[in-house]
Amino acid sequence: MAPPGDSGAGPETRVQRDVDDQNFDYMFKLLIIGNSSVGKTSFLFRYADHSFSSAFVSTVGIDFKVKTIHRNDKRVKLQIWDTAGQERYRTITTAYYRGAMGFLLMYDITSQESFSPVQDWATQVKTYSWDNAQVVLVGNKLDLEEDRQVPTEHGQRLANELGFQFFEASAKDNINVEQVFDKLVDVICDRMNESVNGDTLAGACLLGLGIWLKVDEGSLVELLGNVAEAPDSLARLASVSYLLIALGAVLLVIGFLGCCGAVRESRCMLMTFFIILLIIFLAEVAAAVLIFVYRSEDIPGCFEHILQLIMDNAVIIGGVAVGIIGLEVAAMVVSMVLYKEIGHK
Repeated sequence: MAPPGDSGAGPETRVQRDVDDQNFDYMFKLLIIGNSSVGKTSFLFRYADHSFSSAFVSTVGIDFKVKTIHRNDKRVKLQIWDTAGQERYRTITTAYYRGAMGFLLMYDITSQESFSPVQDWATQVKTYSWDNAQVVLVGNKLDLEEDRQVPTEHGQRLANELGFQFFEASAKDNINVEQVFDKLVDVICDRMNESVNGDTLAGACLLGLGIWLKVDEGSLVELLGNVAEAPDSLARLASVSYLLIALGAVLLVIGFLGCCGAVRESRCMLMTFFIILLIIFLAEVAAAVLIFVYRSEDIPGCFEHILQLIMDNAVIIGGVAVGIIGLEVAAMVVSMVLYKEIGHK
């Protein structure tokens, strides 16, 4: 009888395995980098396959393994790339930095020669990866303590200078291997939440400011005094409130679509994200061209005409604005509630 997981498994078992492999909440691309012979491949095999071999086989180019773990009640699928440390493969390996959300930068605690280039590896990460990529500095081969050449304090100090997390580990004795990956995943998740919260906060602030300007114009007029008493000033306040509401809504939509699209690797979301940015860019270009072409015309008069139109149609615009505000607030609340549940599936 074929053992579980063997090729003799029935079709239902294989189908279920495929379904489970596709059922995840997050998917992170991770890279293990560092000089040759520091133990990157052994570290990956220990984590992904729970195996270790003392035989040294230099990685040619790049290889990867996939492992699904559970963190904070979420299924996280890790695509872990093992890179070659030799200089002749550097062009190949740096091409895979793009899209990586985390790096294990590894050196050998028994080799000062492997520790010295850590700064260069960190520079490559900064150059070829995205700004929010997280890095854990790992001193491997902790089982060879008697042959240590790199003191723990030196590794910790360098990690602090670079802003990296730091561990010493051993693939052979399975020391801190899972802890390294768990920490990297947790840091990535925390950074993602900070990014989304920042985008949401920026959009919510603009949205809230626009709503306050529109709903509580009287208080603002009282606050500004005579400056805001004229009808044209009130019109300007109204137009500013509509503009802020629109900007807040755009920020909320862009932030949510961009983050979800990038993490979920959804082409549809990323395409929508790109189209919105493209429309905004084209609108800015069109406005700049119009101002340049009609620079000798009465531009302030044009603005006054627009403001007069807003005042003349205040009832219609106000009704539409109230409806838009309701939809925006509802969308914001729903987005914030659903984000942790379905945002990264």
